[in-house]
Amino acid sequence: MRKTQGQVVDDLFTSLQGGKVRDQLFKVLENEEGMVLKHGVQSREGRRLAAQGMRTSKFCLHPAGDTPSACRLFDAIVSICVPVVVSDKIELPFEDELDYSKFAIFVPSSKALEPGYLVSLLRQIDDEKLRQYQEELRKVRRYFEYGEVNGAVDHIWRAIASKLPRVRTLIHRNRRDISLDASITTI
Repeated sequence: MRKTQGQVVDDLFTSLQGGKVRDQLFKVLENEEGMVLKHGVQSREGRRLAAQGMRTSKFCLHPAGDTPSACRLFDAIVSICVPVVVSDKIELPFEDELDYSKFAIFVPSSKALEPGYLVSLLRQIDDEKLRQYQEELRKVRRYFEYGEVNGAVDHIWRAIASKLPRVRTLIHRNRRDISLDASITTI
């Protein structure tokens, strides 16, 4: 937390726009002290402002429903802004290699929608814990940077390659499966 003109600011940045959970979160958080809530606009300037907000915030809120084209979670990671993921179940890339609990905070939707819960949770994170999250973000950010050697593209191809044997097995198994009817005898 940092003090600004006598107020405590938690530096939580989010660009809430659309979606059931997002709309409810906006209503819960709009009057909380220290929250920076923005209604994003899909434009070059909107993306620039969102990136700037992430780079200057300690925490970045990611409500359920982010789409692959939005990439807010990945932008936060690259910006060293600790992701606060609000979701009951989420599948994340590279989970076989990355322990997201080391650099992101996960909050069930029902808890995040309780007034005061999210702010209280984040205010309990001391400077040392925040530093640990940020250090882990620096270690994993290469997974989400597309221009890096051994970066996101390499990891995506590695993930695809690791799934290929299972896919081949299923294809081969499917080819040999036949529909059983009363006239066919099985061994």
